[in-house]
Amino acid sequence: MGWIQNLCSVYDQNLEEIKAETKGLLPIGYIEQAAQLEVWIDQGCFEYARVLPKSESMTRIPCTIESSSRSGKNPAPHPLFDKLKYIAKDFNQYSEEGGSYSQYRLFLEAWCKSSYAYPLVRELFEYLEAGTLIQDLVEEKILVLDEQGKLIEKWKGLENKPAIFQMVTGTQADAFVRFVVDGVQLWKDPNLVESFTHFYQDQLRNKERIDLDLITGQQIPVTMRIPSKVRNSADMSKLISSNDSQGFTYRGRFVNPEESMSMGYESSQKAINALKWLINKQGRTFGEAVFVSWGSNITSLIEFNESADLFDLDENLPEYQFDTYEEFSKALNQAMKGYLSKPLIANEEVMTLGLEAATPGRLSIIYYQQTSSSQLFRNVLFWHKTISWHKTLFYKHAETGKTISRQTIGSPDMNKIIKTLYGESVNPKLLASSAKRLVKCIQEGQPLPRDFMQKAVVKALNPYGKSADEYNQILEVCCAVIRKYYIDEARINGKEEEMPVRTDLECKDISYLCGRALAVMNFIEDKAKPENEKKRETNAMRYMGQFSRYPQSTLISLQSKLQPYLLRLKTDYYEYLLSDILSQIDPKQFEDAPLSGKFVLGFHAQLHDLKYGYKKDQAKAEKED
Repeated sequence: MGWIQNLCSVYDQNLEEIKAETKGLLPIGYIEQAAQLEVWIDQGCFEYARVLPKSESMTRIPCTIESSSRSGKNPAPHPLFDKLKYIAKDFNQYSEEGGSYSQYRLFLEAWCKSSYAYPLVRELFEYLEAGTLIQDLVEEKILVLDEQGKLIEKWKGLENKPAIFQMVTGTQADAFVRFVVDGVQLWKDPNLVESFTHFYQDQLRNKERIDLDLITGQQIPVTMRIPSKVRNSADMSKLISSNDSQGFTYRGRFVNPEESMSMGYESSQKAINALKWLINKQGRTFGEAVFVSWGSNITSLIEFNESADLFDLDENLPEYQFDTYEEFSKALNQAMKGYLSKPLIANEEVMTLGLEAATPGRLSIIYYQQTSSSQLFRNVLFWHKTISWHKTLFYKHAETGKTISRQTIGSPDMNKIIKTLYGESVNPKLLASSAKRLVKCIQEGQPLPRDFMQKAVVKALNPYGKSADEYNQILEVCCAVIRKYYIDEARINGKEEEMPVRTDLECKDISYLCGRALAVMNFIEDKAKPENEKKRETNAMRYMGQFSRYPQSTLISLQSKLQPYLLRLKTDYYEYLLSDILSQIDPKQFEDAPLSGKFVLGFHAQLHDLKYGYKKDQAKAEKED
């Protein structure tokens, strides 16, 4: 139960975040619901109504234990705001479906008669008791009746479609209603929150089972019903559920579900509401999974953030343009030192929770890790340093509006890694499981799994059918993954391998040298091609996959195809460079055997340096030549 206790602590420490705005920390006994109708009541009389646009629909509503997780044939009504079929006393006059107003009014009447009654709620109750809500909405031309005077279930055709049918997914009876009474938006009224909370907790003490709360150790009202909508407002999966009396959720160990767990109503509300708030605030979704990290004292200690490549180490770091890996590493160290020097953070406990829907109705915890912030930041720093590679950033020019690219060095975003390796339309389950494995590498410092590297190599050797920019972005991510794997592999074997981002002129690995040679041949042909053939794929790119499998025989073929292009060049610089690379390959070890992933690293590092890295040196060499 450690994660529940941590979340309850987060709730207690952030009570000031309980505000009227959506996606904030919810009060105990509240959930968020999309409303489609807003009805204004003034002095107990209907005044006005409107259909809400989606941008204004999210509404905080009070709920009971039963209504917060309602499902089945006879779902419990919410205490105040609800669908028309619950709150309209005259609903049965306009529909054959049958309303549930009698069930709805029981709670509202008890609330209005209690010592915790709120005047505005009492005024609303008196209006609803008059039984004119549907009639008023019809007269206001919000609801639409058929020729028999009944609510139309479905609008036929697309022309002149009423606003209510554009916003409600079901029938008009399913329209969710919120109220404004005497100019007060009840869903934002803190006085109503206080009134409802005190009344409902008093009811729980009189009606619910009093037992030991395993979270706080107190004898308080407990519940077996835990709120849903954890990941988002449409999520009906629950983290804790006990209604499976046919399976083996608790059978074989306990006679009934109450023996297996005893959680206080207040504790369950605090934990789930805190988790919802954290997910909305700093969670990150990968397919069907969501991951969120928080500190025991500082909730925003670390955030999953797209702009900062998984972790928001420094808000300005991704905007820097790094010409060398040393500059990138230095900036990363400065960002990390800034975090580790903050008060409390060095000894802060950091929790990371990963959730995924095991079935449509149940959430499973696929990852939970609790560690010190100092160790976590060291692991994150190591991740960024070892998976960084050349990176192309795109932005729009302020004056011309044209898209401009710039070169830097950085680490790819986790979501981008997965979608690059498995495709944009990756299966949500695969996306979630891959994210879980990468989170372990980042947060726990575990080595990158070999299959990620293998997938990156296969993807990098497949340039066919892609534009130059598209393939370059794929290649950048793949190289980052491959570099990370080889650094981790060397670390496991007790060695230190730097794997430079720029071309490693000292590396004698055959695979790396072959990659460099292919990059030079590709650059020569691309540079020497006539203008009318610029879009044509080079021989080097066409034979890239074959070269990686049969390097010796493919190299001979590529060299023969390269001769016409060498003759067109005005310099021998690139020919000398190619000869220098090939001369470093040991003939005794060079055979038609598949090359390793370092082939891709050598290819992109050399190609990048030819395009951007050695421009001054190249210009000087070509001039001297």
